[in-house]
Parts: sequence; structure tokens; C-alpha cells
Amino acid sequence: MVHAMELLGDRFELVLAGRFVTPEYEAEVRAMAGFERVRYLQPVPHEQVWGLYGECDAGLVCLLPLERYKVSLPVKMFEFMAAGLPVIASDFPFFRELVEGNGCGICVDPELPERIASAARRLAGDGGLVRQMGEMGRKAVFVKYNWEAEAQTLLGLYASLVPHPSFLVPRPSPLLGGAHV
Repeated sequence: MVHAMELLGDRFELVLAGRFVTPEYEAEVRAMAGFERVRYLQPVPHEQVWGLYGECDAGLVCLLPLERYKVSLPVKMFEFMAAGLPVIASDFPFFRELVEGNGCGICVDPELPERIASAARRLAGDGGLVRQMGEMGRKAVFVKYNWEAEAQTLLGLYASLVPHPSFLVPRPSPLLGGAHV
């Protein structure tokens, strides 16, 4: 994402919040030419994050193609969608289904800064597209990707795994000294 900033020019700013994995990685990122267009905030209290979203035109979830990321569900992606921000995300199968399937953003190869920059330029040049994608993301979060909707899916899964869901009935636990027969 920082490399993409080098390609975008002064009109763009990347807001980064959080901690770097190591001090060495932080030094490496700060040395990149694109870092001059980064506003780095370190960790931000959660109650202030939504205010930051209001200052932004898009949310970036450009994770590297590591196996743990390919199957992840980044909370920030859902927060960006709920905030009405179009998403520029890694082109992983699940992310593609979530982002492009709901019409709320653009998926890119996260290892190609020019693709990230191109997606940012596309959004910056089309306010109508930004609004449309933002609205689609909000709708997806409030209709599909929320705890109420997911609760039914989860309960259905539990019911399919356990023919008689006795786990819903309290009984003594062997961890607490109760007896099991």
C-alpha cells in the first residue's frame, strides 16, 4: 500500500493506524518513498476509528497472499463497508466474493502497487461509483453480514452436526467436578 502511494502523487494520502510487527519492519516501511504520503497514527482507540473512516474516501484491505490471510475475515473490511466506504481488497477468492459479489469495491493483486494505485485512481475519478459502492457495502453489512443473520446460519450448522442438540441443555461438566455417564 505504501509503494502504491509513491505512484499516486500528492492528491492522495494513506492513513495507517496500528502497530508494526517489528521495529525493523517499521523502519523498512518508513524508508519507502511513498511513506511521505502516509499519515501514521499508531494504535487508535476504537471509539475514534469511526471518525477516521469519515475522513476517508475508501478502505484498503490489501493483505499479502499468506495462507492465514487468504481465509481471514478482517473486521476492518466489514467496518469499512458499514461506514459506507468502498473497499480496495486483495484478490483472494473469499474477498472477491465478498467485495465484488456485493458490488462494494475492487479486488487487486496486493503485490502489485500499480494495481492498488489504479483502483484508487478509478475511485477518485468517479464520485458516483464511490457512493454506489459505499451504499452497497452498507447494505451488505446490515442485511447479510451481521450477528443476527449469522446466528441463524450458526444454529443451522450446529443442528446439522448434532442430531439431538443436547449441548443446549445444561448438564454437569467434568471440568467442574460434575459426573458424566
